[in-house]
Amino acid sequence: MHTLNVRAKLLLLGCVCLLCLSISTQAQAFRVLFIGNSFTGFSQSSLERFRNASPLGADEFGYIILGGSNLNFHLNQAATVESIRNGNWDYVVLQDHSRQTLFFLDLFDSAVRALTDIIRESGAEPVLFQTWARLEQGNYASRQALVNRRYNELAAELDIHVMSVGQTWLSIYNNDRNYFNRLHDPDRIHQTPLGASLVAGAAYRFMYDTDLSWAPMESTAKRAVLGNVSTRPAHQNTGSQADKTVPIQSVITLLLD
Repeated sequence: MHTLNVRAKLLLLGCVCLLCLSISTQAQAFRVLFIGNSFTGFSQSSLERFRNASPLGADEFGYIILGGSNLNFHLNQAATVESIRNGNWDYVVLQDHSRQTLFFLDLFDSAVRALTDIIRESGAEPVLFQTWARLEQGNYASRQALVNRRYNELAAELDIHVMSVGQTWLSIYNNDRNYFNRLHDPDRIHQTPLGASLVAGAAYRFMYDTDLSWAPMESTAKRAVLGNVSTRPAHQNTGSQADKTVPIQSVITLLLD
């Protein structure tokens, strides 16, 4: 009788472990809201291409985009705030205007702080999309370094993950000028499809800490992303990923008591 009872428990334990594995696998999918302007909009097709190719999870992306806008504009849109609060997002990616950290730092700072509060109150985690500098403004390297530093300083203060797209572009600029020249659109402001692939690669790097071996992007671009985007998955800030899984140890303890 005791042997039968033990066998029954072991069988039940096996079923529970399979259930836990299934739930954990499903939890690898993230809901991500991207808020920004044309820098995000021109990256949307690359993000969707990566999402469709990814073996990591059936992620869901949402977009709130208005060309030329900044985060202060989005902060003051009731519909945007409502989307953050009620969208059940895991991450909300914030992309400010490319000139904001250079010329309107106070607005950048205040908007990020206010949106971070709203996002964290909703249970999601904010992520900063570090932009690239415009070629049309001249002195690319020094401007890019300043943009990077200002994103990183505020992110460190607020404990926010940074999608280091700007740092990736600067690294390519320093190491392969011919390749860098393929990143900007002829308008010297926006990104080409190659530049957009760096954005998508950075997004998946922060979400999953993936090596991007599966990603539909050129090998040089892939190496640049892997070398310049933090390997700390953004969900480690909040533990939201862990909240979606069943703690196997507690289930095992319950069954064998």
